[in-house]
Amino acid sequence: MSTTTESTEAPTRVPRFQLGGVPLIVPVIMAGIVITAGALDAVPTNMIGGLAIITAFGMLLGPLGNRLPVISKIGGGALVCLMVPSLLVYFGVFNANMLEATTALMKEANFLYFVICTLVVGSILGMHRTMMLRPWSASSHPSSPERPQP
Repeated sequence: MSTTTESTEAPTRVPRFQLGGVPLIVPVIMAGIVITAGALDAVPTNMIGGLAIITAFGMLLGPLGNRLPVISKIGGGALVCLMVPSLLVYFGVFNANMLEATTALMKEANFLYFVICTLVVGSILGMHRTMMLRPWSASSHPSSPERPQP
């Protein structure tokens, strides 16, 4: 007879840290590549370079701001994504190449207008159907017809 031993213990797993559903290593490597390229003045000063910069820092700073105890109650990730890069620019951490790429994205490519339009359309499409139809139905079907004045 052969004897087999069955283990009832679950296999141990290394905990996987995620930021917004993405493994932590992805935004860390992406930010490292962008920072290295910026230090070597290799970030293209066009929309692609600017998008790489804001994506890399947004993926790191957004979830971080949502996890900070006090900051998460007053704006969280949006506040951290706004303030930390502003402070880094103020203290001269970013070099001219990275600033030119980000400026090209925001000013020349008008990416900010796209973001604002996306937020407005997303807010409208996110509303409940009855909330959107209520004002339209009230204005198109008056409850009582107006009587002519004598």
